[in-house]
Amino acid sequence: MRAFRDHRKKTGVTATTLNDYLTILSAYFNGAWRDHIISNNPCTAVELVKDSVTPTKRRKQPFSIEQVEALLAKANRDWRGLIRTAFYSGARLENCANLRWRGIDYQKGSITFERYSKIGDDHTVPMHPALREHFLSLKTPKNDDEFLFPSLAGRRVANLSKQFRKIMASARIKNWKVRKGSKTGSKSAPRDVWALGFHSFRRTHVSILANAGVSEEQRIAITANGTREIHKGYTHHQLSPLHKAVSALPSV
Repeated sequence: MRAFRDHRKKTGVTATTLNDYLTILSAYFNGAWRDHIISNNPCTAVELVKDSVTPTKRRKQPFSIEQVEALLAKANRDWRGLIRTAFYSGARLENCANLRWRGIDYQKGSITFERYSKIGDDHTVPMHPALREHFLSLKTPKNDDEFLFPSLAGRRVANLSKQFRKIMASARIKNWKVRKGSKTGSKSAPRDVWALGFHSFRRTHVSILANAGVSEEQRIAITANGTREIHKGYTHHQLSPLHKAVSALPSV
């Protein structure tokens, strides 16, 4: 376990991610120990990695409400819709870009993302009133199979991320490098990690809900944040209390 930890550290994996690895592995070993498959948990003797970076300047960050409004002011129609969808749902870039009209249910006040990232299944979240108004302002589709944001659907995430960084630059949003990209063995060049990016909407969404007192269970239910197994534990949730939870998000 120490050799695994030290090897991954040399490849550039952050202390936070390394400690997550050890925590997850330890949980599996604990299960094996309880079932009398092994006599001890090898992770218990492995020290967690200390984070040598400063607490704020060197970590990924959420957007402020002012920054979200600045981005909306510089974005075109499809990008404004994409930004609002991410802000109000906490969904990832690929899921937002490929949202279809059949996933919008005005009667239930919900949005369903197909093949949601990380869990692989469809994922339904409550629709914020401000997002509902935005969807109603869009051109009526010919059929429910059409994409809400046709100019962005089906495009590579890397290309969308690059385009979003241009919107950030146009909005004069200051960004900084968290760390240099590490080699992963792929042919593509390593990508640097920045404090702010499209994924920051997910952090913004969760942070606002947490600060408003929304429970961790409800935050997991809305964002499907975690493994497929963790999320399955919350798939029984009802939308009614989650509507109240997302109402904590301000209108932008």
